[in-house]
Amino acid sequence: MDNQHMFELTIPQVVDLAAERFGGSVAVVDGDVRLSFEDVRGLSVRLAKHLLKLGIRKGDRVAVQLPNSWHYPILHFALTRIGAILTPLNLAYRQQELRYMLKHNEVKMVAVVASWHGVNHLALVQEVLAEVETVRHVVVLGEVPVSEQAIRLESLLREEADGVSDAQLAVQAPALDDPFAILFTSGTQSDPKATVHTYRTFVPVHLYQAREYRFSADDVLLTLGSFNHMFSIPMMFSALHTGIRHIMLTAFSPAAFLEVAAAEGVTVGLGVPAQWLDILRVAKDQGVQQALRLVVTGGSKIPPHMVHNLRAQFGCMVAAQWGMTEVCAGAYTRPDDPPEKSWETIGRACPEGEMKVLNVLSEEAERGEVGELAFRGPSLFCEYYKNEAATASAFTKDGFFLTGDLGWMDEPGFVHFVGRAKDTINRGGLKIYALEIEDMLLEHPAIRQVAIVRMLDERLGERACAFVELTEGSSLTLEQMTEFLTSKGIAKYKLPERLEIRNGLPMTASGKVQKAKLMAELDAS
Repeated sequence: MDNQHMFELTIPQVVDLAAERFGGSVAVVDGDVRLSFEDVRGLSVRLAKHLLKLGIRKGDRVAVQLPNSWHYPILHFALTRIGAILTPLNLAYRQQELRYMLKHNEVKMVAVVASWHGVNHLALVQEVLAEVETVRHVVVLGEVPVSEQAIRLESLLREEADGVSDAQLAVQAPALDDPFAILFTSGTQSDPKATVHTYRTFVPVHLYQAREYRFSADDVLLTLGSFNHMFSIPMMFSALHTGIRHIMLTAFSPAAFLEVAAAEGVTVGLGVPAQWLDILRVAKDQGVQQALRLVVTGGSKIPPHMVHNLRAQFGCMVAAQWGMTEVCAGAYTRPDDPPEKSWETIGRACPEGEMKVLNVLSEEAERGEVGELAFRGPSLFCEYYKNEAATASAFTKDGFFLTGDLGWMDEPGFVHFVGRAKDTINRGGLKIYALEIEDMLLEHPAIRQVAIVRMLDERLGERACAFVELTEGSSLTLEQMTEFLTSKGIAKYKLPERLEIRNGLPMTASGKVQKAKLMAELDAS
C-alpha cells in the first residue's frame, strides 16, 4: 500500500488489524481491568451485536456522555462497527445543552453514566427526553433504578447477543466516506455548530499524527482530556493502531496522574496546558521525577515557562498542537523541532494539509504579517449539519476553511498563533490581543487561569477586563497585576483596567474558557 493510502482505514478495520498484530498484549488499563487487543475487538463485536438487537442501524445517531473508563472505547468501537454516527457530549452539559444537541442531531440512542461527581446524569437525560421524540433507548453505565426505562451497559457487555450473526454485523460495516461523527464546536463565543466528519476525514489525519509523534508499541499513553472531545477521541484508535497500552484515568487530578504514570510507566501524556500546569505544581511540591517521552498539549496558548518546566521535571519533549472540530489536528510541532517552537508556534501543517494566512483583502499575507488562518486538506469536515448557510460562508473559493483564528507564518512555515479574531479588544482604535496578555499573566505565581475579555466603554468603545482564578492560598490586586505586566514591558493601553477574581472559570470540554459567559456577566453588571 503506498504512503498516500496506508492510513485510509475505517475504525473497525483499525480494531481488527490491531487484534491481529498485537493479540494478547495489553491494550487498555483501567484500575484492575486489563484488556488485550483481542479483548477489545471481542467486546466491541459483542456490544455491536446487542446494539443491532436494539434496532440501532447504520446511519443512526447515538449520543455518548461517559467518563474516561474502559467502557468508552469499547462502546465507541461498537458504534463504528455498525456504522452508527457518534455524538459525544461533555459531562458538564445540563438540560439546555442536552435538549438542543439531542434534538438537533435527531439522536436515536443515548449512552450516559448514571451519576458523576454528585450529578444524576440519567435523571437529566430522562428529563429532556419528553422533548426529543427520536430517542428510542437509553443505555446506562452504573446502577439503574427499577423504575427507570433504561438498559445497563454492563449487562450488554457480560453476555453474548443471541440471534445476531457475524454476517448481519458485516452488512452494517461503514465505508470510508460514510459519516463517522457529528461533533459540536466548542462554542466559546457563540452557539456551537454541528460538524459532520466521515471516516476518511477523521481517521487518516490522526494516524499520520501518531506516526509524526513516533508512537510505538513501546509507548504507554495516558489521555487527560475527556474522550467526549475532539482532542482525545482520536487517541482511542491511534493507540490501538500502534500497539500502545492506553491507560484510563477516570477522574483527573494531578496526584492521580502522577500515581498512575509511575505505576504504569507512562511515556506519552496528552492534556491541555491548565492540566500540565497543575501537574507541575504538585510534582514540584512532592519532588516527583516521573520520566516521560512526550507531552502533547494544546487547546489554549502554551506558556514558555510550562515547556521549560516540563522538560526539566519529566525529561520529555513537548509537542504543541493546534486544531479545531472542523479541521482535526491541523498543525503541530514534531519531536525534532527546536524546543522553542512548542511555545513560540503551533507548529506546521499536518501531512496532506495546507495552511495560509489571509490579510484584510482576503489575499495571502506576506510572511510575518498577521491575518486570519485558513486551512485546506483531506481532514476538513464535510458540512455543518442542518446549516447550509454557515457551511457555505466558511470556505474560500479555492476550498480553504476560514478558521477565525489570527496568526502569522515565518519563513520555514511555522505558524505563530495570535488569538481568535473575535478575541481582539478595540480600545479607542488600538487593538489588544487578549492572548498576549494572558500569556504574560500565566507566568504570575498567583494565577492558575486567566481570561482577558472586553468590557463595553462609552468613551473608548471597549476596555480590557481580567478574570482570574488564583492558585491555592494566593491573593492578587489590580495594582499588583498591572505592575507585573508593566515589568514585562508592554504598552500601557494594553493593561487590563478591571480585575475579577473567581474560584473557577467556565470551561469548554477542550479546556478553553467560555468568554461569552464572562462578557455577558460584564454586560449585565
